[in-house]
Amino acid sequence: MVNSIFVCEKKFFSCPIVELMRKFFTVLPVSFSTESIYDYVKEPSTAAVFIYLQDLSSESKAELKKIWQQGCSKPVIFIGNRETCMQLCEMGSLIVKQYIYTPIDQVEFLGSIRHIANEIEGKDDPKNEFGNVVPVAVKPKHILIVDDDAISLRTMMNWLKDAYQISVVKSGSAAINFLDQETPDLILLDYEMPDYNGPETLRIIRKKKKNENIPVIFLTGVTDSDMIKNAIMQKPQGYILKTTTKEILLEKIRDILKVR
Repeated sequence: MVNSIFVCEKKFFSCPIVELMRKFFTVLPVSFSTESIYDYVKEPSTAAVFIYLQDLSSESKAELKKIWQQGCSKPVIFIGNRETCMQLCEMGSLIVKQYIYTPIDQVEFLGSIRHIANEIEGKDDPKNEFGNVVPVAVKPKHILIVDDDAISLRTMMNWLKDAYQISVVKSGSAAINFLDQETPDLILLDYEMPDYNGPETLRIIRKKKKNENIPVIFLTGVTDSDMIKNAIMQKPQGYILKTTTKEILLEKIRDILKVR
């Protein structure tokens, strides 16, 4: 069993997440306020560093930034809500091996921890008698919504949140930065935005090889034929008016992602 440290606010030392991790790791809880926190991080026996982002104080964020500044060669796993994870990733160049987004059910969490432990030890995930990897929880497809209109964002989130994992950014430049960190399964991209418009954003996104096959659906509130032609020239997987219905949008997404 490999060693890991679990960096968190002191009140979480005995939280259920730590107990679940003990099934696969020897876990040492370490507080952000621990003076020698970096000594624990660089200890040769430490195989992985789990950072729990729940209820971070400003002091803890400052300590976390020190780890960024000093560098860390160990696999780092963030555990916390998506927004906090993305905010902290903007602090510096720490390479995060994996994100475990909360809230998360126990089965999926255990599956994630098992997979991380097996990767560190160079093992394959366990297989059943048919040679298939033993399933844990099936993660929902991840959709990035790019839109500067708050009402449209809220509507799309409400329509999609029950079936998909949702991330939201409010500009083309924010979408470009987001895609440096993550690769969603599909992008809903507003056509009209103040910095880069939809077609400009798509051109920049597809310049990077890792992004070139992410399906994109343009969203627009305008029916102008020239705009539609310009959008189609960018070869998106779809073009939908914001006045569409929930059913039409969901059907289009299901067709593209091949999910039901």
